[in-house]
Amino acid sequence: MLCQKLNEAKELQERLLRQSANRARHVSLNKRKFESIGQAHALSKPADVNDLPKDHWKSLDLYYRLGLPKNASEIEIKKQFRKLALAYHPDKSSFDDSMTRFQAIKEAYELLCKP
Repeated sequence: MLCQKLNEAKELQERLLRQSANRARHVSLNKRKFESIGQAHALSKPADVNDLPKDHWKSLDLYYRLGLPKNASEIEIKKQFRKLALAYHPDKSSFDDSMTRFQAIKEAYELLCKP
């Protein structure tokens, strides 16, 4: 009887510890996602193509989509677009969704460089 109660208490304690660890892990992941979103748009110089987050091209912020700071000149925009166009061109890229990525950066470039 006493042994059974001890086993039940031990199982309850282990279950509560697992639940607590899962909650802490979930909060930590959400906190990291939120922090990365806040920092991602604070670019001070054009980002290297390999340093960009993998979903940057999905952003609604056109400058972030191209990996540029908000005060980028038209020349910087053009240079960065050419780098990304080479990386995401459907004929040269290994990504499954390269056409979508290419269209996204092309749209951003056209809207930012429109006279």
